[in-house]
Amino acid sequence: MLAEKTTPLKIIEFLLVGHFDEPVGLRELIDAKILSAPPQSITEVSRDAYNRLDVYPKLGFSEPS
Repeated sequence: MLAEKTTPLKIIEFLLVGHFDEPVGLRELIDAKILSAPPQSITEVSRDAYNRLDVYPKLGFSEPS
């Protein structure tokens, strides 16, 4: 019989949109206020910060109209 686990389980579902043409540098992420320091693990990025990344050209797409 399995013991019941009483601690919550967090599941993170990732959706792969694409790959960056070139890596995004840490300095660019800090300058854009997406990160404040090098991340030590998986880091949540707010929607506002993600939008500042201007991700479409970095994925090889043009901005949606």
